[in-house]
Amino acid sequence: MKRDMCDIAICAWKTLRMIVVCVAFVLACTRSGDSELSWDELNAQVQVLINQAMEQARMENHDAEEKTVSKSIALTLKTIEAKERNARHNQGDLVKMHRLAGYLKELAGNRDTAVKYYERALEYAVIKYGSNHFEVAECLYWLATSSDGNRKGVDAVGVLGQAVGIMDKERERGHPAYNPVLHIRALDVYGRLLRERGAYAEGSMLFKKAIDIMDFMDYMPEEGLHILRSGTRFYMNNNMYTQALPLVDRQLAYFKRALTKDAGHPWTNM
Repeated sequence: MKRDMCDIAICAWKTLRMIVVCVAFVLACTRSGDSELSWDELNAQVQVLINQAMEQARMENHDAEEKTVSKSIALTLKTIEAKERNARHNQGDLVKMHRLAGYLKELAGNRDTAVKYYERALEYAVIKYGSNHFEVAECLYWLATSSDGNRKGVDAVGVLGQAVGIMDKERERGHPAYNPVLHIRALDVYGRLLRERGAYAEGSMLFKKAIDIMDFMDYMPEEGLHILRSGTRFYMNNNMYTQALPLVDRQLAYFKRALTKDAGHPWTNM
């Protein structure tokens, strides 16, 4: 009798231990799923998919392109959903992931939803970093320049002005999150919008600030061409040809460097 009771107790103990192990395994899997992908991992995987979609678009395989973009959106939203279960500890990643989701939704033509993701990214950025951080400025930039931003009631000029103001301060501080290329891009779009609204002189003069930023960079980004063109137009329209010529020379130098990859091109030896 005692032996039977002992056997039952041992069996019960083994069963209980098995249950505990199973529960622990399930919880571990759940936690693993919640943090399945970091921002860097997600960004790398989505970049591969976007490159694939671009190649499919180049080959005019639009059905495959659409499926690839949809796959990248599904992966991003799944990761966001997992991260938001523990949003308090993942706000930095969630800022970037919501911006990425907004970009992908725009890429897929779903602009209404894109604006919502940009707005959500901005909310997380303000909570995580405060209102004067470069991450906030980047969220403001994407919100202002979103294809459907104006239709959804976004004051693009006001929002971009706020973004540029933050970027200016972060540049002066030498903040590690500062991104000069995005700053140049924001100045380019902001200047164009100001000119379209009639503030031609104010909008055109922003190129000077952008050129100053480029002078401290090791290379000129593609966005720099727009800035140089804006400056050239401004000087030419105001009969300031002497000031326009150096900007024209910089554009020509950019194209010459780009063409050096093709050794047989006649412009290479200009």
